[in-house]
Amino acid sequence: MAGSFGSRGAAIMIGGQWIRYAVSFVALVVLSRLLPPQAYGVFAVAAGSVALAGVLGDLGMSLSALRAESLSHQQRSNLLWVSAGAGIVLCVFVNLIAGSVASLYAFDGLERVLRVLSIPFVLNGFSAQFRVGLNRVGRYGAVAVADTVSSLAGLIVGVVAALLGLGAMALALQSGVTSLIALVGLVAADPWVPTRPRRDEATRHLLSFGGTMWLTQAVSALANSVDSLTLGWYRPSGEVGAYSRGLSVARLPLNQLMAPLGNLAIPRAAAEPLDPGTRLESLVDVFRPAALVSALGLSGLVAAGSWAPRLILGDQWSGLATVLAILGVAMIMQTAQQLPFWVVFSMGASRVIFVAEVVPRLVFVASAIVCARWGMIPVCVCMVVQQGLMLGLYCGWAMPRLGISAAKVFRDALSPVAMPLGLAVAVTLVRLGLAAVTTVSDVGLNLICVSGWVFAVAVNLMVSSNQRRAFAVLWAHARTAVGGSSKAT
Repeated sequence: MAGSFGSRGAAIMIGGQWIRYAVSFVALVVLSRLLPPQAYGVFAVAAGSVALAGVLGDLGMSLSALRAESLSHQQRSNLLWVSAGAGIVLCVFVNLIAGSVASLYAFDGLERVLRVLSIPFVLNGFSAQFRVGLNRVGRYGAVAVADTVSSLAGLIVGVVAALLGLGAMALALQSGVTSLIALVGLVAADPWVPTRPRRDEATRHLLSFGGTMWLTQAVSALANSVDSLTLGWYRPSGEVGAYSRGLSVARLPLNQLMAPLGNLAIPRAAAEPLDPGTRLESLVDVFRPAALVSALGLSGLVAAGSWAPRLILGDQWSGLATVLAILGVAMIMQTAQQLPFWVVFSMGASRVIFVAEVVPRLVFVASAIVCARWGMIPVCVCMVVQQGLMLGLYCGWAMPRLGISAAKVFRDALSPVAMPLGLAVAVTLVRLGLAAVTTVSDVGLNLICVSGWVFAVAVNLMVSSNQRRAFAVLWAHARTAVGGSSKAT
């Protein structure tokens, strides 16, 4: 796997994701300055309302196809029609219930936003198998181009709509245009042409795995939406929007780096006849450098305090420092979870994933419903608890059932994130302690914490050869990606 990770195709894929990360970051920066918190609150409630329907639209088919050792033309076609049909049904369903859902909240424009957000169900249902097919054959450059162009198109439409004063509708239009352009790009890049569905093709095992993963995704979608939905019941739309923006910032490294790397690593690991221990080692080579960069970025976000939301989102979001600090810790823990998840997923142990994911998420759902009435800070704490429980279950419970040492997975998962996690916790405690016993200004606290963070990172890099090696690997991939992106197809 080390060699495959160093291949030009993998490097192009990573480089493309960095470009998409930059586009997403620009969208976050620009639109957060053009739209008020209330618009993000309306959009967060709408997105939360359709999140579960989004999982229903896929039915786990993309994940099932991604990890399959082999996939025939007819099997891909069957999976596409299942996903596309479900997407169409759900688009109609969301339009039917949009008025009823909007009546539950006193948020202006919620019904219109829900109707626009129903359209990507159809688009994503058709595009899923094209995306999986390109990933399976190593055409990461084509996927990166489609994702980058679609993100840019969505950003342009979102900015124009925001300037026209459309509010939350600007965010809904951005989502719809991004899905549409991505579908066009993926279909244009893949010569595969689906055939009509046939029942005589062996697809039952794919549907079985996909069904179990769908249940896992359904509970995950519920957990990912219950926070905004319950906050919307008790708090004004501006506070819901503030929480949504903080969560978007904290999730950027995971969504734009770690998740796409899983799409690269999982099919290759699943295709190789490896014993569990060797499979773990092959995935560690991919996981370690990306996890280090992701976790360092999150800990730096925590250290920056109130500077982070002001710099990234604008002055109207300056009160998000505490939210970002708590969510940053939660997302560093979620970064560590990616390694055991990749291992379990590549082995096809869907029932193990179900238990490891569902139990902590149900705990979060219950606690978030209870805590939402007191605002977004208690909900953020609930998320930290969820991530800690999930990491413990994946490493301590799931790994032994697959014949892998729990202690080894803990070490491999935590080694790249331990230093950033420790820094995030340390700077938070220092900030709280100094604020309690001194009269140091907010600027002074930020200077102290950022300076301490920079010093600690520099010292750690000087004494840790593993971390220097991880940065060297990422730098090599970036150079390869830049040199090879023009040749990507």
